[in-house]
Amino acid sequence: MAKLFIANPTKQNNHLFYRFPEIARMQEEIVPAGGQIEIAKSLKPSEEALKIVLEQLTVNGCVAATEINKARDKRFVLVYQWNDPLKVDKIAIALDKNDVVAQAVADEQMLETASQALDNVATVTGIAPVDGEMKVIENTQSKGKKASRDVRTVKL
Repeated sequence: MAKLFIANPTKQNNHLFYRFPEIARMQEEIVPAGGQIEIAKSLKPSEEALKIVLEQLTVNGCVAATEINKARDKRFVLVYQWNDPLKVDKIAIALDKNDVVAQAVADEQMLETASQALDNVATVTGIAPVDGEMKVIENTQSKGKKASRDVRTVKL
């Protein structure tokens, strides 16, 4: 009997919704952040039914566990594997890659925001921006930690 395991390599719980062809009611399962579940374990579905569920999940970004090592600049939302649970280190690698992708997106947005700020200053003052650098100051505070200030230089 086939089993389908779904891992969640993100930092938020993921609510899965899917349908089996022979059951009228929609199924819901929660995959905890950094964890995994076996799909419909209590129902003991057929392999064919699990393939139909997997088709539904891949539409929403679920990828095979074998893709984790291949992809470089991809964010993983859900990862699946047939018959055996994913190893913890595989989920950790996907979590790390998600962090790298998120940081790259944040850096790109910061550069775009700095550029827009310079354009706004140029529009208001009538002085065109000059190529160079701009210091961006981020004030951050994590739960239970002191506020910190991160100064980065953005090249324009």
